[in-house]
Amino acid sequence: RVLAGSRRRWRIEFGSDQANEVDGVVLAVPAYAAANLVHDLDQGLATQLSSISYAPSAIVTLAVRRTQVTRSLTAFGYVVPCIERKLILACSFSSLKFPGRAPEDSLLMRVFVGGALNPDHVDREDDELGRGVCEELAADIGLVGSPQWSRVERFSHAIPQYCVGHLQRVAAIESQINQHAELALAGNALRGIGIPHCVKSGEQAAQQLMWINK
Repeated sequence: RVLAGSRRRWRIEFGSDQANEVDGVVLAVPAYAAANLVHDLDQGLATQLSSISYAPSAIVTLAVRRTQVTRSLTAFGYVVPCIERKLILACSFSSLKFPGRAPEDSLLMRVFVGGALNPDHVDREDDELGRGVCEELAADIGLVGSPQWSRVERFSHAIPQYCVGHLQRVAAIESQINQHAELALAGNALRGIGIPHCVKSGEQAAQQLMWINK
């Protein structure tokens, strides 16, 4: 947990017998985890943070031969609109986005399933998810045959949901946290779920604390 200390210092407690004092704190964790950490410090802030809901997701990672994909892949992935009513939410061609993720003759793909509209998909058995994903990849990108390797991972709180009123909630959170010097938030819960948004929020949090501690 995070507690305000004396002399503009912060006390970070780890369990019941370990603690550190620091000059500033950046909470680079999901909103629900941040809420637990600051509950004893500021219950109002904790309540606002815990009100941000998260949707579950499963990620099916597949490795296939390039020859198994019969269509030309000229993008880094694709997103499936909900009106299609498919199992796949999105597919990322990881080895095309990032060099060195797979041998030259292979492709590594990450397929996202579930989300706020279809949370029950996450609870399907691994084999069922794998088959369903491969069937849809066959239709979408011309996948032929079975993957060389596959793995299913599940995340019960994967994607923060920017529901109606989210901007007002963000304003309330930022107003509340500004009452605590040397305390900042970073991550994807407030202003963007992508990696660039997370990087930007981390840089802003660091700059905020560096400015205060000059």
